[in-house]
Amino acid sequence: MTKRANQAGFTLVELMMAVGVLGVISAIAVPQYLDYIDTARIATMDEGINQIRLFQEERRLAEGEYAAGIWDDAAGTYTLSNNIGWDPRSDIDKIAYTVTCGTLKSGTNPNQECTRTSGYTVVAVHVDDAALCREMVSGTPVDDC
Repeated sequence: MTKRANQAGFTLVELMMAVGVLGVISAIAVPQYLDYIDTARIATMDEGINQIRLFQEERRLAEGEYAAGIWDDAAGTYTLSNNIGWDPRSDIDKIAYTVTCGTLKSGTNPNQECTRTSGYTVVAVHVDDAALCREMVSGTPVDDC
């Protein structure tokens, strides 16, 4: 086979090198990107829990007790909106928030009646199985559960 002087193109070796370099870059970049996504989901859930904490404290000051409830867009359950006025509809992530009264850390039953001193537990679960849980006593986070 004769080679023409004006023939253009890539050799097989050059193409294989390019594919190898792309493979190495992908092997490094994809796991880092996935970790970034998980970190962002946890931060979003943490922000939602902090907002619930503020709304719960407003409720405790106004009504004298905390409130239990659920905010789950997938199930269409929005009792947190009715009970404490919190509504994260601007949140595009699919996260379900569940608030129960009482905390395990304070030695009270997590499903007890809500009172001024009962404390409460907030559980946030993303549809992709990321989850975050916080226990609050007197409006202060005491522990991850």
